Amino acid sequence: MEKQRSIQFAIIGALSFAVLFMSIGFATYSQVIDLNRPQPPKLFCVAIDEDSYQLGEGSVKPTALEFTDNSVDFAAHLEKPGDYYLFSVKAANNGNYDGILDNVWMTTPDAKLEPLVDYTVYYNNEYTFTSSKFNLNYAVNKNAGMDTKSIVVKVLYNPDEGAEIPAEGVDFDFNLTLDFVQSV
Repeated sequence: MEKQRSIQFAIIGALSFAVLFMSIGFATYSQVIDLNRPQPPKLFCVAIDEDSYQLGEGSVKPTALEFTDNSVDFAAHLEKPGDYYLFSVKAANNGNYDGILDNVWMTTPDAKLEPLVDYTVYYNNEYTFTSSKFNLNYAVNKNAGMDTKSIVVKVLYNPDEGAEIPAEGVDFDFNLTLDFVQSV
């Protein structure tokens, strides 16, 4: 009986020691690695290629042109009805992961310009847009990029019938932004 009791105490002691050891080990482990922290996002870098900018044939020259990572700000002066500003750019996925071109955002003309100018955005000759937000959901792969897919913007001085045509022409300042999301 004494021998059986000492074996029981030895087993209970070993189990207690194991539980204590595992508790201390887990506490140390959880301090080193935060188990509740979300994983960092994967790198996805898509940008408009400034070097791909091309002025369209017959287009007026821009009065302002500025590129950021995923947008382009542009301005031009259109002298007479029928004048237009036309340019094309390309976007490329420079990151390590695939993504999706989710939306194209374009500044809408203010109330003064709306009856005077029309704009159109063409994406890869597949889509034509004439409003401020376009839902695309177009894949942008990391290796292929979008090197063969152009974005073309045309702003045309095309006054509505009965609109008052300014003698000095029209000036506009617009922004085109591409909205990308990373594929999971």
